[in-house]
Amino acid sequence: MKVFIYHRIDSSSPNDMDRELMNCHLSCLKKAAERHGHTVVGMFHDFANGLSLERPGLGSLLDAVDGRSAEGVVVKDFSRIGRDGFTAKQIQRRLRSAGCRVFVEGDFRRKGCD
Repeated sequence: MKVFIYHRIDSSSPNDMDRELMNCHLSCLKKAAERHGHTVVGMFHDFANGLSLERPGLGSLLDAVDGRSAEGVVVKDFSRIGRDGFTAKQIQRRLRSAGCRVFVEGDFRRKGCD
């Protein structure tokens, strides 16, 4: 299955450590997706508060999902999509309406797929 990767770190002014952490998370998510037979076709990220829908990486992800170039999105956990229930539900609804499944990295581990 073709998937996108999305990750968000809550930092309005990222420093070198934030950037290194982001790269580490994106790499781990990509490896987890590939171990499960998924093909990663794009990676998106934000350094932003999870309460806002105004995130450039999220906007690019949603545009790409609307273009139907992937069937799934892999995230570290649902809080990376949206910090509150309302925001997360809005984003998940949009992903589902585009035919996109959401995969949580932790689910891969719980199923013994490390």
